[in-house]
Amino acid sequence: MDNFLATYWPELSSAIGILISLGGVVWAIKVSRGAKSTSEAAEEAAKESRAQISRELQLVDLQRAFNLISSIKTLQSMNQWNASAVLYPWLATIITDVQSRCPPEKDEIRSDLSNRRSDVLAVGDFVRGRDEVTDDERDRIDGALHGIENKLHDLASEAFAGPRGD
Repeated sequence: MDNFLATYWPELSSAIGILISLGGVVWAIKVSRGAKSTSEAAEEAAKESRAQISRELQLVDLQRAFNLISSIKTLQSMNQWNASAVLYPWLATIITDVQSRCPPEKDEIRSDLSNRRSDVLAVGDFVRGRDEVTDDERDRIDGALHGIENKLHDLASEAFAGPRGD
């Protein structure tokens, strides 16, 4: 046996080295696959977290918009047209914030938000500088605000439809 080891030791040690190297390669592949799976899972969790945070921020922005619309209606019911005109650009900015947080695949919602923003700015321009409005103008302004508010409610319902991960 000593003679066998002495004669074949270089070949035997090479064969053992190759087996150890192959085992190391297999182990490295398994570890890298596990790391890749872990990395992909972490990336997916991060995406879901970002989406959830975005939805929550949209909800806060929408609530701010509803509160602002309520304030505008109150001011206008007291014939404070100039004071209400100051709030319209803020409302447009909030709608822009909601739109910016809307997922790219929600093109229809993004388009509707852009239209509502335009409506808000148009009504704000209309009431700016007015001390009085006719009953017909008041009805149109109230109708426009009501329409904007309803559309924001619809958009909120559509944006938050489906599983939320709560």
